[in-house]
Amino acid sequence: MLTCLAIWNVIVCLIYGVDKILAIKDAHRISEKTLILCAFIFGGIGAFAGMMLFRHKTAKTKFKILVPFACIFNAVLLGLISGGNVNIDEIMEIFKNF
Repeated sequence: MLTCLAIWNVIVCLIYGVDKILAIKDAHRISEKTLILCAFIFGGIGAFAGMMLFRHKTAKTKFKILVPFACIFNAVLLGLISGGNVNIDEIMEIFKNF
């Protein structure tokens, strides 16, 4: 399962990179809705990495709020799926420095 999540997050990161290239070329873009959706479908870390790596969507308030929230949402959901007890304080501590 972790391998699949890692691969998916790399794909999401690359999707953000592709959208950045499309923006530079003034070509048809990937919708913001799709980018945010990818983050919430277990791609939060990849979306965040793509934002930082490609300096893409970092000025947009929507992305500054929703992508870190997607990371937290993904962590909580993974904790619940794995059957473990989810400690929201520990999760918030991890993301505190974002």
